[in-house]
Amino acid sequence: MDELYSDALLDRIKLLIVRKHVVSINNWAIKQLGMQQSTVDRILKKQARLNLEFIVKILELYPEVSAEWLLRGKGDMHDAVTEKSVNNEVAMRNMQIDFLRFQKRLKQYAQEINELECVIDEKNKIIDEFIRA
Repeated sequence: MDELYSDALLDRIKLLIVRKHVVSINNWAIKQLGMQQSTVDRILKKQARLNLEFIVKILELYPEVSAEWLLRGKGDMHDAVTEKSVNNEVAMRNMQIDFLRFQKRLKQYAQEINELECVIDEKNKIIDEFIRA
């Protein structure tokens, strides 16, 4: 149980935060972990004890991170099989987002084409009237 509150565990959590490119602890704490920023700050500054809820939330947020590594410092930070699966999911999500953006852009272009066709039709009518007159 002492390992749960060790400096080494806290150091691994801080390393994870750096490796995951967490820019704003406030944003990360509230939006990603669903915790108050002040609580996370106190834990990271050793002013509050680590608790199991905090560790579980980190492992749920980063399923590719090895629980063995985080809790005991054994093995690699990333579980290779889970990381590959997570990377595939992220790639698939990114492809879906790109597809939706592409689809939206196509709709915008189709609308612009329709508008331009209407302008061309109006200009052709004006030209026809001018020629007849």
